[in-house]
Amino acid sequence: MRVNPFQIATVKRGDSVYFNIPVRNQGYDPITIKPVNHSQGDIRFNDEYPITIKPHEERNLSVTLFTGDLYKFYKGRISFYSNEDRSEKAFNLKDYENLVYKQDDKISIQYEGQLIFENLPSITFDSFVLSKFISRGETCIFDFGFVHDGDVPLLIRYAKTSSSCLVASWPKEPILPSERANIGVKYDSKRVGPINKSITVLTNVSSRPIVLRVKRLVKMKM
Repeated sequence: MRVNPFQIATVKRGDSVYFNIPVRNQGYDPITIKPVNHSQGDIRFNDEYPITIKPHEERNLSVTLFTGDLYKFYKGRISFYSNEDRSEKAFNLKDYENLVYKQDDKISIQYEGQLIFENLPSITFDSFVLSKFISRGETCIFDFGFVHDGDVPLLIRYAKTSSSCLVASWPKEPILPSERANIGVKYDSKRVGPINKSITVLTNVSSRPIVLRVKRLVKMKM
């Protein structure tokens, strides 16, 4: 099966985006696909599933994306079940490029885009994931830098950590348009091994939180 790249148009926040995902069956047997879950975040599927694609046939999967609760730059995946033969002889990985993630009988197709914000706050992080190496017992600070690229003041309502070993700090005052700031995360290591923790950030941009993640390998002191 081949999934052709598709581009989502830049639209105003609150608009609905209708787009098609072209899927072509390059094999010699029919392929049946259906969504893993008919409710996948802001995505609505417009077709009746399951869909069977004949050999060498191409179908467009019709999808609607609701943008009312998305951030300016957004990214997600749409997941489908498929009975496609996943052996190395059955498909060419180059056909998928970086658009598709395959696991067992599931295919996840990545989509991303940008919204136009008018008279609204907006926040864009330099990175959602930060990684470091640290010795056991050492204190480390992760700084998640961001810019306010909206039109009205931005508020960071809270930043909650997934573990008591993390302490988050953030600006308590409104952040003006074009200003840069950061969310700091302090970590005190007490055990050796890999660390993978999250920080949930809520702003006045959207009711949907932003998830930041810190990763590190804690080593014994030499």
